[in-house]
Amino acid sequence: MTPAIAALLLALQAPTDAPELTSLAVLRAGDDACGLLSGPQRALLEAAIARASDDAVTAGADPQRLETQLARQTVVPACGDRQLAALVNEHLDRIDALAGFTEIRFQGTSRVWMVDRRPSRPHAETRWRVIQETGARDAVFGIAEIGDDLQLTLAFNSDSVLSGAVLVARNPDRMAYPMDFTAGGLLPPPGRDGASAWGASAGQTQRFMARERLNADAAAVLAPDSSELPRGFIFPPESLAALVQLTPREGVAIELRDRSGDVASVIWFEVGALQAALAMQAIPLIEVETPAQAPAP
Repeated sequence: MTPAIAALLLALQAPTDAPELTSLAVLRAGDDACGLLSGPQRALLEAAIARASDDAVTAGADPQRLETQLARQTVVPACGDRQLAALVNEHLDRIDALAGFTEIRFQGTSRVWMVDRRPSRPHAETRWRVIQETGARDAVFGIAEIGDDLQLTLAFNSDSVLSGAVLVARNPDRMAYPMDFTAGGLLPPPGRDGASAWGASAGQTQRFMARERLNADAAAVLAPDSSELPRGFIFPPESLAALVQLTPREGVAIELRDRSGDVASVIWFEVGALQAALAMQAIPLIEVETPAQAPAP
């Protein structure tokens, strides 16, 4: 992870009294009152707050108490406040530091989101724009550009005939916070996959059926290299909206169904810095001057 990404995501050690987390909350309150940030800029702020809060929870803070204390500590500044202006400038400087990169990696706990910010070509093409690989690198998940559309997509390889796929995630309306299935590291995560360590208990999930299969040409481009057949599924837009509402530390499962409708296998992915990756994809790419060549010794 580059220093700029580390600064943007503010991977704090932090409990509730961390001044950085409080400053982020003040900036959010200022934006609520004064409309200081664009949509993507605000999304990156929310991603930074989510990451900082997540680190505090995994370090032992109670999530509900954290939210309560943060709300109490946050004072809404006046729109002309000089401290607020400084916080805005600091946030925008961090974004500008990344805006010249065509490829960015956002490191999570057990997975990485990779963002391809290269401009689209005039003719339609198929490629990944925001992508996460499994630990075994046998499946990939994320936002794919397929023709003129951006789709939430799963691509993998299998010689088996599969009837469909279901994305399973925590439902915040039923379960406010994810649970730690490892009991603080005392137990292995489900399926011994690090991405599954945090999630929802039975009956507290929401499920999204894949709406269509990837066509053969797109699957061949998007799936990992393998001797087995490339395959994939596309999920509905509302499933992406649901993922953005989750915490960075939790995982989501994708159930692959066989021809009888039974679960043939489960693939885990981590929510991680998805919100930041999506927001950075929406930030315009800026030209960066090539550093002058260092003089010969």
